[in-house]
Amino acid sequence: MSRKKLSSKIENEIFTKSKRRCCICFALNDDLAVKRGQIAHTDHNAQNDDLDNLAFLCLEHHDQYDSQTSQSKNFTMHEIKEYRDRLYKFFMSGYIPFEDVTILDPLAPLSELPKEQFSSEIMSGFKKNIMEFVISDQIPESGGWSLSQERIFQYNYGSPSSKIDKREGGIISTYMAARALRACGSTLNTYSTPGKAAAGYLLKRRTGRGAFGRFSASRSGEELKPSFRHTALACLTLMALNGPPSAIREGLQYLLTVKTVDLQDDAAPSIARAAILFVMEYATSTTISHKYLSSKEVDTIKNFLAERKREILLAIESEAKSPTNPYAPLWEPYGHNKTMVFDSALTTIDFLTLLDDIPLDTVITALNYLAGMKLDSGLPYDPSSKKPDIGISTYFGVMCRRSLVFKHLQAAENGKSTLKIADDAIEFSFKNWGKAEYMERTYCDTVSNGLLLI
Repeated sequence: MSRKKLSSKIENEIFTKSKRRCCICFALNDDLAVKRGQIAHTDHNAQNDDLDNLAFLCLEHHDQYDSQTSQSKNFTMHEIKEYRDRLYKFFMSGYIPFEDVTILDPLAPLSELPKEQFSSEIMSGFKKNIMEFVISDQIPESGGWSLSQERIFQYNYGSPSSKIDKREGGIISTYMAARALRACGSTLNTYSTPGKAAAGYLLKRRTGRGAFGRFSASRSGEELKPSFRHTALACLTLMALNGPPSAIREGLQYLLTVKTVDLQDDAAPSIARAAILFVMEYATSTTISHKYLSSKEVDTIKNFLAERKREILLAIESEAKSPTNPYAPLWEPYGHNKTMVFDSALTTIDFLTLLDDIPLDTVITALNYLAGMKLDSGLPYDPSSKKPDIGISTYFGVMCRRSLVFKHLQAAENGKSTLKIADDAIEFSFKNWGKAEYMERTYCDTVSNGLLLI
């Protein structure tokens, strides 16, 4: 009997419900990428067009389901239906796939450029270069990022990186790389490279209390030094990778124990404060909380935010305005290292602009200040640099183009001038990509953000 053609109405309903995601890929691999596929008849009867009998499968799994094998047990009809129903329920819960959003996906926040100035051909070439840079920047030995930090290590610290530093990379670098790859449509999960290696890197740097940190040299050889900042960044990265819910949940529980003094003593206090607030808000959002937290745990984190958010934000804002802060209107740079002041400031701004209540006056003041550091057509790596840097220029341009930031810059004093400098900085970056003189200090943490541009 010939195969009965499905009506367009039925096809459209299946495509809409599944969003062209394969339910087997979703259930077994946490894979939510759009797939080329077909609508399968779960009972293998091509004449049965009942909606309950139909499921969208990728080509590989459709062929596998239709095949007859005596060597191994194939997928069963009930199994396929269970996976399909899980997928439908997941989308009905409010989850919006990356491909279906314009702005903003909190873990891969997008920044929009004027189409008349930056053509799709120009930006696709620029993003292709960045993507190749980021993918090749993963550290083979550990699975973290970034190999390119070697470019700035000697400059920032006055000595070459140690064997441990080369292997460790950075948890923040791994977060930046993961969200950048996610933003450009790469499938990231804990079952395939590079996501599997990145998740392994993070889970090996987790303590029994649920905290995350980096290994560093000690008298006995090496020791793991956890921190609240690293824990917040690791939780965000594992969420981007669809990592183990237990590790994410325990990390969030550890963050609930943070005290004011813990953040004051961090190597990058402003980044730590902003990252902790963002991961707490993101974890309790309706699109993600059901994956990792019980309703009681969501309430506990919301209570933490209600009690502590204002205090933590005030500390960030006060530091940027303090007359005793030599870096104002920016923040104390990572490790008190003045060469990292622009990088640290942009990272702080990055997390602040993802919060529900953005301290816009503080952010706009900082961006206007950074715009004043313009060198030629871009921004330098730090105040003492004599040449613009592609990484910092790209990062600055992306931050200025975040939706709410862009709107407020348009209305703020000197804001339009800052936006012009931001666009010039992005243009400088793609025009000078690959020129060594402008990439001496360009590394994953800064330049990966170019993948957030649309």
